[in-house]
Amino acid sequence: MKDMAQRVKNRRESLGMTQDDLAQKLGYKSRSSINKIELGISDIPLSKIHEFANALHSDPLYLLLGERRTRRSDSGENLIRIAGRDGSWEEWRLTDEELKAVKEFILALPDAKDL
Repeated sequence: MKDMAQRVKNRRESLGMTQDDLAQKLGYKSRSSINKIELGISDIPLSKIHEFANALHSDPLYLLLGERRTRRSDSGENLIRIAGRDGSWEEWRLTDEELKAVKEFILALPDAKDL
């Protein structure tokens, strides 16, 4: 739970958001719920994990487990999963060159180094 709490806090801070900002985006009345989550006192409700990920421009799996969504399949292919705003996922198979190009593109975006 502490690792997830730290990931939420780090991501929020890297986006320049206050606890009040995040609370407002998620529909909480005050920052106290966010504070408890970041301190590891409370868990993110499972029903809100996608909302937290969207508000933090992140991935639910990363918030929960610290895992990124790019991996190599059993067949040796690079796989990347893209999250839609509606909670859907797309999985793409990429060559090493395509994966490198995607990473370079993402890193060129503002604040991408914080992802």
